[in-house]
Order: sequence, then structure tokens, then C-alpha cells
Amino acid sequence: TEINKEDIKKFVTNNVNKYLEHVDKNLSGKDYIMGKQFTIADAYLFVVVGWTKPVGITIDGYKNLSNYMKRVAERPAVQNILKTEG
Repeated sequence: TEINKEDIKKFVTNNVNKYLEHVDKNLSGKDYIMGKQFTIADAYLFVVVGWTKPVGITIDGYKNLSNYMKRVAERPAVQNILKTEG
């Protein structure tokens, strides 16, 4: 059987959305993954979730995750890195 690119894209998108939903629920009431403290896990999550945009997966429907991404992006160290990377 031939594998259709659109079927693969749909499969991957559905799976990614399951993970995004899980993260969104776990961020409820928290500033960062562990609560009020920014950790290395937050730096990693910020990068991984950032990969969704170039592949056309939106996080707009995930309120907690969207707010989290904005909060992390506003950190001075993150601003410096983003500026350096262009």
C-alpha cells in the first residue's frame, strides 16, 4: 500500500496535539512547569513547542500553553537568545 503524505501529516498532527493538550492541562495555575520556578525543563519545552510553528501546528487553542510561551519569551535571557539567533 502507498503511504499518503497527508495521512502522515494528519497522524503526526493528531499525536502532537495530544501532547500539547497534556502540557496545557498541566500548566493550569502554574507560571512554569514546576510552578513558580523557571527550570531547565522550561527552556527545553519552550524550544520544542517553538518547533510547532514552522510545521504549521498552532497552539492558539491551548490557553495555558500560549500564555506560558509568552511568559517564557518575555524573559530577558530568552530575549537575548532570540535576538542573537535572529
